[in-house]
Amino acid sequence: MVKTLEEFDVAASSIPKATFDYLASLEWIRGKENTCFIGPAAPANRIAWSLSGVAAVEAGHRVRYYTAADLVETLYRALADNSVGRVIENLLRNDVVLVDELGFAPLDDTGAQLLFRFVAAAYERRSWASARTGRSSPGAGSCPNTPPPSASSTGSCTTATPWSPTATPTG
Repeated sequence: MVKTLEEFDVAASSIPKATFDYLASLEWIRGKENTCFIGPAAPANRIAWSLSGVAAVEAGHRVRYYTAADLVETLYRALADNSVGRVIENLLRNDVVLVDELGFAPLDDTGAQLLFRFVAAAYERRSWASARTGRSSPGAGSCPNTPPPSASSTGSCTTATPWSPTATPTG
C-alpha cells in the first residue's frame, strides 16, 4: 500500500511542523540537500518514502531506491570491473537516491569506503535520503554520532526523527 504525506500524523511525531512543511515542500531536493530519517522502522520508513519517494515522483523528480546493502553490492561489482566512477555518475543522474536500512547491517572497510565515495560524490550535487532504523554500536556500520530524537536542519543536511522524545529507540 502506498502511503502519502497527507496520511502522516505530524502531531504524533517529534518533527516540528515547520520542518515537516519544509520537507514536504521538496525544496530540499531543489536545494540538493540530504535527509536522514532516524527512528523505529515503520515511522522512519513511512515518512522517508512518503517524502522522498512518492511525493518526489509525483512532483516529477527522478528517484532511485536502494537498500544500503544493495547499493554497496552494486558498487562492489563496479569495483571489480573498474567502473565505480561511472556507476556513481549514473546514480547521480537521479534527482534523489533513497538509501534504506543504513546502519542496519555491518559494512566491511571496502564497503564503507565505497558508500563514502557515493556520498562524497553526491554532496551538493544531488539529494539523497536515508532511513536509519534503531541504534546500533558504532562498530556495526552505524552512524556513531546519532543526533537526539528531534528534527533539525543544518546547512545541507536535514535530520528528521519521527519518534516521540519519550520513546525508547530500538536496536
